[in-house]
Amino acid sequence: MEKEFAQLKDLAETSGVSGRESRIRETIKTYAQQTDFFDEIETDVLGNLICTRRSVSQAKARRILAVAHMDQAGFLVSHINAEGAVRLHPVGTYDLRGLLAQPVLVENKSGELLPGTLATATEPIHTDPQQVAPATLDAFYVELGLRPDDIREKVSLGDMVVFDAPFRQVGNHIVGAGLDDRIGCWALLQAVKDISNETDELVFAFSVQEELGSRGATILGSSVAPDIAI
Repeated sequence: MEKEFAQLKDLAETSGVSGRESRIRETIKTYAQQTDFFDEIETDVLGNLICTRRSVSQAKARRILAVAHMDQAGFLVSHINAEGAVRLHPVGTYDLRGLLAQPVLVENKSGELLPGTLATATEPIHTDPQQVAPATLDAFYVELGLRPDDIREKVSLGDMVVFDAPFRQVGNHIVGAGLDDRIGCWALLQAVKDISNETDELVFAFSVQEELGSRGATILGSSVAPDIAI
């Protein structure tokens, strides 16, 4: 299982918030090609990765679609002020209560990953006992520990921001920022080892923008038109 565990770790730690799935799509595509299971691998206009195994018996073939989404919740850079504070626009859902002091990564347009921490401009709780928890995302900014000029040089509006939570084992469990739903993508890639069905056409799709309302999976219903969908 060491090889399989390493693959899951790679999938979980590859960034790709909704609408910015190019890196994770290429990673999954590489793994899909290595299985030698699929006859066709393509990307549709929205960005879904669609991997198809044709039926040996075309006359009786059903089309079976299995889908897992490859995007993750995160943020996009919405503003950089004069002091270099990087403000955020949410992509998907998150728990506001757990954001303070969370480590994050800002991925700029060059692919560089800049480590940062979610901070607020308010007085810390240990020096102001009356301090209340931030009520909105607007209270947070990314502290990158760089000079304002360097931040503006490295970071642009629209850059992707993800939680910096490394994939690791905790007891009998695994944790990581991108497990929803990279573990589903991993399960599809692993499943090909045990499939003997040659009668049906099998379509494994890795969909985009689930965190924004299952947009990628929604169009697969009409574009793939499966007889059975999972």
